[in-house]
Amino acid sequence: MLLVEELVGCIPEELKRESGKAFHCGRLAFSCQRDLYVLGLNPGGDPGDLSETVERNATWVLRDAPEDWAALLDQSWRGCIPGQAPLQRTLRSLLERLGFEPREVPFSDVVFARSRQAGHIADAQKQRLMELCWPFHRAVIQQLGVRVVLCLYLQGSVGVRPPESRYEPRPDLSGLREVLIWNDQVLARVLCDTGWPEGRPDYPANRHPVGRQCVLARRRSAGPTGPEATPWR
Repeated sequence: MLLVEELVGCIPEELKRESGKAFHCGRLAFSCQRDLYVLGLNPGGDPGDLSETVERNATWVLRDAPEDWAALLDQSWRGCIPGQAPLQRTLRSLLERLGFEPREVPFSDVVFARSRQAGHIADAQKQRLMELCWPFHRAVIQQLGVRVVLCLYLQGSVGVRPPESRYEPRPDLSGLREVLIWNDQVLARVLCDTGWPEGRPDYPANRHPVGRQCVLARRRSAGPTGPEATPWR
């Protein structure tokens, strides 16, 4: 059975007919071991628009979508040309700088239900929705051997890290090494700088715990012909 089929089975029944989605990428991203998993908070847009429900999105990805479909490149966000919305371009650039092919990176949302803004979902309801969607994300992390989860919002990282830690993953997620938070300003500077210096103690990459991991991973992947391999492998 394809992993996507297993993941579709993890989607709670009460969310299947809600406006929203669970997949931001096609079957290729969920086809084998993946080091990185990207998590947004929840899909944006009109929650009353039932042209794309969670179930329809899942069925389309499983049966009809191109295997290498990726929302970051192929979907129109906020009325922009497909792949050209600011967040799409920025996130795609980040992935490419880290050595990842965007079409091969699994990408979902912590909560599958759609809302115009994240604040439009009450905290209590959001927590309940996170718990409902958690079996899906646990399956992705465990079945794909994910080592690093990149959360686009701090609130979206709650499910994969204990409350007392900002970067350490939940202890029951074996194999998961780091939880990265997109809107951490230091992290953004570390990940988006192409210099990757290793010898300067004043440089954020050498002071920040996640930055140190990135530098070490890049050094490990360097080999005799230079830093060709994907980080975190």
